[in-house]
Amino acid sequence: QHVQDLTLVRDAGEKAISRKCGPLEPTVIVERFPGSRRAFSLRRTPVISVTSIVPVGSTVEQSGYNVDLAAGVIEIQSGYFPASWYDVTYVAGRANLPDDLRLGILELIKHLWVNWQRGAAGRPSNVPPEPGAAYLWPYKVQQLIEPHRQDFP
Repeated sequence: QHVQDLTLVRDAGEKAISRKCGPLEPTVIVERFPGSRRAFSLRRTPVISVTSIVPVGSTVEQSGYNVDLAAGVIEIQSGYFPASWYDVTYVAGRANLPDDLRLGILELIKHLWVNWQRGAAGRPSNVPPEPGAAYLWPYKVQQLIEPHRQDFP
């Protein structure tokens, strides 16, 4: 049972951090964008690669656009993306997690696990709760993941 509980807590901690920092491992994402613009700003970064840009009825040749992987921006080389809508398939995430992000995940998992094990009934009423125990984001976790935080639309 403890292994299942720990797996649940680990998965919850990783998902919570990925919601704030983007995918933690390479993940295929498909987003739809309206056409008639010069660039698409991808919502999930860091971007590892762009697989395809598919307008209704045809495909944009890869030589017809530039990709800024770090910024997650795809820009057409001349003019505008002419179709009404595009499905952009790309891979976002990290092939290797930076040390501070990895430590932030471990600290959050530790925080969640300790509180999971204690529970409200596991703490005597005369013992005050640990500072930060009622919060999902302990200060040290916030500080560790801050350089990787993203604002998602």
